[in-house]
Amino acid sequence: MEKFVKWADEHTGIHPFLPLPSKATKDANIVMKSFFYIKWFLLGSILAAVRLPFVPLVWVLLLALDTGLRFVPMGFVRRPLQRLIESVVARLLLFLQGFFWIDAQYVPSKRRNPTPSGLVGGSIGSGHLIIANNVSYVDLLYLAFRYAPQFTLIDSSGSKVVPVNLHEALKALVSNEIPTSGGVNLSELLKKSESGNLGPVVVFPEGITTNGRVLIGCQPIIDSAIDKSRVHVLSFSYDFNEFSPSFPAGNFLTHVWFLCGQISNKLTVKHIIDADLPAPEAGADSAAVQTWAEQLYSMLASATSIQRGKVNRTVKIDFLKYFYEHKKQYKTK
Repeated sequence: MEKFVKWADEHTGIHPFLPLPSKATKDANIVMKSFFYIKWFLLGSILAAVRLPFVPLVWVLLLALDTGLRFVPMGFVRRPLQRLIESVVARLLLFLQGFFWIDAQYVPSKRRNPTPSGLVGGSIGSGHLIIANNVSYVDLLYLAFRYAPQFTLIDSSGSKVVPVNLHEALKALVSNEIPTSGGVNLSELLKKSESGNLGPVVVFPEGITTNGRVLIGCQPIIDSAIDKSRVHVLSFSYDFNEFSPSFPAGNFLTHVWFLCGQISNKLTVKHIIDADLPAPEAGADSAAVQTWAEQLYSMLASATSIQRGKVNRTVKIDFLKYFYEHKKQYKTK
């Protein structure tokens, strides 16, 4: 859409912040478009009406449990309990929103390293770091289901992270909020996570959500004190035909309604084999560590089959001001 070109990534020509249009109606004639809208009215609205009364209840239950369980003082009691409860409730919520099957897989090794056996990503624990792209609130649900992790936000400096619970992470995702205080070095949080058995630490290096078509500029949050052997990279992508589960902008409740109106939704989670990740030199300075981090981000983009862009989160904040001022004029084509 030409009026939004100003905020597109100049390096790739891709706009990373616009909601993705339906593929089913993009090049369809009037007859096919009419069929699509009739089908949605007859089937989609019924599915949404059936599912939606349960979805908010389970959302509230999950957020309340995630918040409450963090006050249990003994880590050896809290952690197993949190993993068990959140894995059940978060998976139920994913199921209610049409994610009946989630395709979790390892990215085939380019170095001929063997693919790990057992559950994909099953070795990730407290004190480990998960680096991922952020496309939707569904990403948060999957991470809660699989890891019950310590979520983080990247503060306004771009170099520190703010530890948050699931509710705070969701609120920031929906509002595109960037915290201005409460940041700590990532390595410090990882040590606290390990000693307190808080689960793995999740960082979205882009610092804000995108539509998943390009990996935007990442923030310099990796510091030299991080244990590089405990770093894991995974990517989220959504295959769709009619309505995209990605949530870069728009109304959260409306998005959940349309998501629930689809018969099923597809999420693919790709884990890069740990042995494939580059290893920085021991005692590397901050510049070398950032170079290493950029290699990780390039591997993340490659795993998602997208390009890396140069536009960053500050551009999205500027874009959203215009987008919401003109949202009544916005029409998906």
